[in-house]
Amino acid sequence: MGKFPHGVVFLDVDVEKLGQALDRVLEAAVDSALWAPFLEDIAAATGSYGALILPLERRTRNAALSTANMAGALEEYFQAGWVNSDWNIHARPLLLRDGIARTQQYTPPEVLEKHDFYRFLGTHGLRYACLIEWHAVPSELLCLVLHRTIDQAPYTEEEAAILVGMRARLMVAARMAYKISQNRISGTIVGLDIARMATIFFDRLGKITHVNNAATDILGPQLQVIDDELRSIREAETASIRNAVKAMLAHPNSGIVENVQAISIERKGQRPLLLRIQRLNGEMDLFAHSVGICVIDVPEQQRTAPPQILKQVFGLTEREASIAVRLCEGHSLREISEATDRSYETVRTHMKSILQKTGTSRQGELIALVAKMKMFETNS
Repeated sequence: MGKFPHGVVFLDVDVEKLGQALDRVLEAAVDSALWAPFLEDIAAATGSYGALILPLERRTRNAALSTANMAGALEEYFQAGWVNSDWNIHARPLLLRDGIARTQQYTPPEVLEKHDFYRFLGTHGLRYACLIEWHAVPSELLCLVLHRTIDQAPYTEEEAAILVGMRARLMVAARMAYKISQNRISGTIVGLDIARMATIFFDRLGKITHVNNAATDILGPQLQVIDDELRSIREAETASIRNAVKAMLAHPNSGIVENVQAISIERKGQRPLLLRIQRLNGEMDLFAHSVGICVIDVPEQQRTAPPQILKQVFGLTEREASIAVRLCEGHSLREISEATDRSYETVRTHMKSILQKTGTSRQGELIALVAKMKMFETNS
């Protein structure tokens, strides 16, 4: 139970618990694993059955988080296509004006009773919502959606006056999370630049966010960036790029992409370029500067130190050194597995050993380190 500043008692919003939950939101900005428990705390403090975070528009499964009890409803929301008929989109004008909207403000009683979307919610025991707008960047509006059940009362005007106060702190956290992601990507970009590895970065919508210098040197009439999209002069190759980007975006936003197919881009009088498009491990779509990369492999260029140098400097085994070279050439673990006739799990175990021996924590760092070994070999 909490108290509004004027002394009126509300049974469904506990202001003290709400403040305690918001005190921890900056921790979630630093550690994305803490967003889930943060949502649990917010739901409990606001007298809600559950809570979730979604973009206001252009929603994808990877850009959605929820409390555990909302997971089933959220999966059905995307898989059954309810995302395309979500009545809550009618709250947009109120969200842009006030930063907050409640079901009864934009939903006539007959819609609440008969609309298919509310029937879907009813199968999960849900009815009333309170939406709070916030964002990391103004072009990508987010919603914190609080849900109450059929048996609970809707959110009141007085409760909304409390809940809208969360926006400022939520936006600070979102901007911090975005900046952290941006800094992390910058570190990866530096490593790839050192390695002279041509790389293009994508955001959660498949739009290009960065083209490094090595990639810029490769781009031309046959392969170019148009309207923040990577395109080939050939329609069939452009279609393959689009399909690969779409598949990358649909992949879960954690773990390792297991099967990255190379896209061949024909060049007159030269061997084809090979494009490998895959996710950036660990990037959370909601607040990410970039979520995927395209590595452009130029066959005539050698960017990595030979295996014997890696064995000598880092103590890698013959097999680990060979895998490290392939990783730095942009190959996925699945491709390496198939090329070496070794199981995917075996290759993955070798990768963990490589990272440990080289003192790196991710593929971008390994690429930069191996590139330095290549420069050392060239200058010696």
